[in-house]
Amino acid sequence: MTVYWAYKGNIDRYARLARPRLVGRVELACVIRGIYHHTMFARWWASEIESNSTRVQALESAENLDNIRKVISARRIMVNDYEEFHLGWPAGKPKSYLIWWPLRAKDRTLHILFGRVPEMKEQIIVACIFCNYPDLYLRLCTEVTGNIWWAAKQALNPFFIDDLEKKAAGKGINLEWLRVDQRKYIWADLEPTNDYKSADMDDELSFQEDLGVDACPYDGASVNVSELEWYVWATPELLRKIELFGGGVGRGVGGRNHVA
Repeated sequence: MTVYWAYKGNIDRYARLARPRLVGRVELACVIRGIYHHTMFARWWASEIESNSTRVQALESAENLDNIRKVISARRIMVNDYEEFHLGWPAGKPKSYLIWWPLRAKDRTLHILFGRVPEMKEQIIVACIFCNYPDLYLRLCTEVTGNIWWAAKQALNPFFIDDLEKKAAGKGINLEWLRVDQRKYIWADLEPTNDYKSADMDDELSFQEDLGVDACPYDGASVNVSELEWYVWATPELLRKIELFGGGVGRGVGGRNHVA
């Protein structure tokens, strides 16, 4: 259950229950998700990094540490904290692409970010699309890229698609041929759910394997804990059937449970 508390950004339980071992790929993905969703968890991890704690040393690689550092920065952007980039982006610090989920930074924050860190222009434009800031978008969007076009197709406001189609037509660009960087994008649900569960809940290890890590959306990682959350409301009788019979478990017609 340790990884679940990282996923939920619960500092107290995660810090108390985490074992002195190398941080695996599932736990790292859960930590990243927890930081994206919880400012205090992000601040706690920043303190861990500052002190080079044993937990940070257990990350095993500089790449894993960089993944955590960049999502801490993303959370700071989303809560409209300019301090980190008010003099430009810190040297050597990685930049996050996902800066619009689960919070929407104010348009002023994105405007300041562009002024201080112009090399983040594309993800700032994408954030403008997802946050529905057409005025700032128009000020910044002078080029058409696959990632920007893909974002516009997901947006609720058709303004962005219309504008990009006009820009593309004026430059002779075939929008359908534009390349999209899949590792930067949300190709899967940010909060996936399921209605059919496996029954192997014997221990934490098997559950960690069930979590799985995909190529996205949280800057290259995705964690699915829908199995655990589905079981939160399971009846004691159903849990006993799972323990006895194994197999697949789903919800029958009318909300009744059944074991396959």
